[in-house]
Amino acid sequence: MMHKFFFEALDRSMRDIMRAKNPNSLDMTFGGKTVVLGGDFRQILPVIPKGTRQDIVGASDGTIGESLHGECEINIPEEFVLTCVEDPISTIVDSIFPMFRRDQSDIQYLKDCAILAPTLDIVDAVNEYMNDYNNAEGRTYLSCDSNF
Repeated sequence: MMHKFFFEALDRSMRDIMRAKNPNSLDMTFGGKTVVLGGDFRQILPVIPKGTRQDIVGASDGTIGESLHGECEINIPEEFVLTCVEDPISTIVDSIFPMFRRDQSDIQYLKDCAILAPTLDIVDAVNEYMNDYNNAEGRTYLSCDSNF
Protein backbone atom coordinates (compact mmCIF):
# COMPACT_ATOMS: atom_id res chain seq x y z
CA MET A 1 0.00 0.00 0.00
CA MET A 2 1.09 3.51 -0.66
CA HIS A 3 0.45 6.68 1.24
CA LYS A 4 -2.63 8.55 0.07
CA PHE A 5 -0.37 11.47 -0.88
CA PHE A 6 1.06 9.39 -3.75
CA PHE A 7 -2.41 8.87 -5.20
CA GLU A 8 -3.25 12.54 -4.75
CA ALA A 9 0.00 13.52 -6.50
CA LEU A 10 -0.74 11.11 -9.37
CA ASP A 11 -4.26 12.54 -9.63
CA ARG A 12 -2.99 16.14 -9.83
CA SER A 13 -0.28 15.19 -12.33
CA MET A 14 -2.70 13.35 -14.62
CA ARG A 15 -5.13 16.29 -14.51
CA ASP A 16 -2.29 18.66 -15.48
CA ILE A 17 -0.99 16.41 -18.26
CA MET A 18 -4.42 15.74 -19.75
CA ARG A 19 -5.38 19.42 -19.59
CA ALA A 20 -3.45 20.04 -22.82
CA LYS A 21 -5.74 17.62 -24.67
CA ASN A 22 -8.99 18.23 -22.81
CA PRO A 23 -9.57 21.38 -20.70
CA ASN A 24 -12.35 19.57 -18.79
CA SER A 25 -9.84 17.01 -17.47
CA LEU A 26 -9.06 19.33 -14.55
CA ASP A 27 -12.43 18.35 -13.10
CA MET A 28 -12.02 14.60 -13.77
CA THR A 29 -10.38 12.07 -11.46
CA PHE A 30 -6.95 11.12 -12.82
CA GLY A 31 -7.59 13.49 -15.73
CA GLY A 32 -10.30 11.20 -17.09
CA LYS A 33 -7.96 8.23 -17.48
CA THR A 34 -8.89 4.82 -16.09
CA VAL A 35 -6.50 3.69 -13.37
CA VAL A 36 -6.56 0.10 -12.13
CA LEU A 37 -5.25 -0.46 -8.61
CA GLY A 38 -4.58 -3.85 -7.12
CA GLY A 39 -4.03 -5.23 -3.68
CA ASP A 40 -5.98 -6.10 -0.58
CA PHE A 41 -6.81 -2.69 0.81
CA ARG A 42 -8.15 -4.12 4.06
CA GLN A 43 -5.06 -6.07 5.06
CA ILE A 44 -1.97 -4.19 3.94
CA LEU A 45 -1.54 -0.74 5.46
CA PRO A 46 1.13 1.77 4.44
CA VAL A 47 4.29 1.86 6.53
CA ILE A 48 4.69 5.10 8.46
CA PRO A 49 8.06 5.09 10.26
CA LYS A 50 7.48 5.66 14.00
CA GLY A 51 3.83 6.40 13.23
CA THR A 52 0.99 5.83 15.62
CA ARG A 53 -2.13 3.86 14.76
CA GLN A 54 -3.88 7.12 13.92
CA ASP A 55 -1.01 8.12 11.58
CA ILE A 56 -1.25 4.81 9.70
CA VAL A 57 -5.03 4.93 9.36
CA GLY A 58 -4.88 8.61 8.38
CA ALA A 59 -2.36 7.81 5.62
CA SER A 60 -4.72 5.30 4.01
CA ASP A 61 -8.11 7.01 4.52
CA GLY A 62 -9.66 8.70 1.55
CA THR A 63 -13.11 9.94 0.66
CA ILE A 64 -15.51 8.77 -2.01
CA GLY A 65 -18.82 10.54 -1.95
CA GLU A 66 -20.47 10.65 1.44
CA SER A 67 -19.25 7.97 3.82
CA LEU A 68 -21.37 6.31 6.48
CA HIS A 69 -19.47 4.12 8.97
CA GLY A 70 -16.84 3.12 6.43
CA GLU A 71 -19.36 2.33 3.70
CA CYS A 72 -20.26 4.39 0.67
CA GLU A 73 -22.39 4.05 -2.42
CA ILE A 74 -20.75 4.01 -5.85
CA ASN A 75 -22.98 4.50 -8.86
CA ILE A 76 -22.08 2.40 -11.91
CA PRO A 77 -23.20 3.80 -15.28
CA GLU A 78 -25.79 1.62 -17.03
CA GLU A 79 -23.55 1.00 -20.06
CA PHE A 80 -21.16 -0.92 -17.78
CA VAL A 81 -23.81 -3.13 -16.16
CA LEU A 82 -24.27 -6.57 -17.72
CA THR A 83 -27.62 -8.33 -17.53
CA CYS A 84 -27.06 -11.98 -16.72
CA VAL A 85 -29.79 -14.45 -17.57
CA GLU A 86 -28.26 -17.81 -16.61
CA ASP A 87 -24.46 -18.04 -16.72
CA PRO A 88 -22.50 -15.00 -15.48
CA ILE A 89 -19.17 -16.24 -16.90
CA SER A 90 -20.57 -16.60 -20.44
CA THR A 91 -22.22 -13.18 -20.11
CA ILE A 92 -18.90 -11.57 -19.16
CA VAL A 93 -16.83 -13.37 -21.83
CA ASP A 94 -19.38 -12.77 -24.60
CA SER A 95 -19.55 -9.08 -23.66
CA ILE A 96 -15.77 -8.51 -23.54
CA PHE A 97 -14.84 -10.85 -26.42
CA PRO A 98 -17.93 -10.97 -28.68
CA MET A 99 -16.02 -12.55 -31.59
CA PHE A 100 -14.38 -15.32 -29.53
CA ARG A 101 -16.99 -18.02 -30.06
CA ARG A 102 -17.75 -16.98 -33.65
CA ASP A 103 -14.36 -16.59 -35.34
CA GLN A 104 -11.17 -17.95 -33.84
CA SER A 105 -9.04 -17.66 -36.97
CA ASP A 106 -7.95 -14.10 -36.10
CA ILE A 107 -7.25 -13.87 -32.39
CA GLN A 108 -5.38 -10.55 -32.51
CA TYR A 109 -8.38 -8.77 -31.01
CA LEU A 110 -7.85 -10.68 -27.76
CA LYS A 111 -4.84 -8.49 -26.90
CA ASP A 112 -6.98 -5.33 -26.79
CA CYS A 113 -9.29 -6.36 -23.93
CA ALA A 114 -9.02 -7.99 -20.52
CA ILE A 115 -11.29 -9.36 -17.86
CA LEU A 116 -10.35 -8.34 -14.32
CA ALA A 117 -11.48 -10.78 -11.66
CA PRO A 118 -11.59 -10.37 -7.87
CA THR A 119 -10.51 -13.95 -7.03
CA LEU A 120 -8.47 -16.76 -8.55
CA ASP A 121 -11.60 -18.94 -8.56
CA ILE A 122 -13.24 -16.53 -11.00
CA VAL A 123 -10.07 -16.45 -13.13
CA ASP A 124 -10.11 -20.25 -13.28
CA ALA A 125 -13.80 -20.27 -14.26
CA VAL A 126 -13.23 -17.74 -17.06
CA ASN A 127 -10.17 -19.64 -18.33
CA GLU A 128 -12.04 -22.95 -18.26
CA TYR A 129 -15.00 -21.45 -20.14
CA MET A 130 -12.75 -19.95 -22.84
CA ASN A 131 -10.64 -23.09 -23.15
CA ASP A 132 -13.78 -25.14 -23.83
CA TYR A 133 -14.19 -23.13 -27.05
CA ASN A 134 -10.53 -23.27 -28.02
CA ASN A 135 -9.94 -25.85 -30.77
CA ALA A 136 -6.16 -25.39 -30.91
CA GLU A 137 -3.82 -28.16 -29.85
CA GLY A 138 -2.85 -27.87 -26.19
CA ARG A 139 0.75 -27.62 -25.07
CA THR A 140 2.37 -28.10 -21.70
CA TYR A 141 5.40 -26.03 -20.73
CA LEU A 142 7.45 -27.24 -17.80
CA SER A 143 9.78 -25.14 -15.70
CA CYS A 144 11.80 -25.56 -12.57
CA ASP A 145 13.79 -23.39 -10.21
CA SER A 146 17.30 -24.41 -9.34
CA ASN A 147 20.41 -22.87 -7.83
CA PHE A 148 23.55 -23.08 -9.90
